[in-house]
Amino acid sequence: MAGHSHWASIKHKKALVDAKKGKLWSKLSKAIIVAARLGG
Repeated sequence: MAGHSHWASIKHKKALVDAKKGKLWSKLSKAIIVAARLGG
């Protein structure tokens, strides 16, 4: 398992970044859906 711990740390950082991106996208899509409903 050469370099296993290195990949683990990368995966951990990536998980944090992906979680942030996911939250941002869900926020944006919710806003778009609400705007679409209001705009008809």
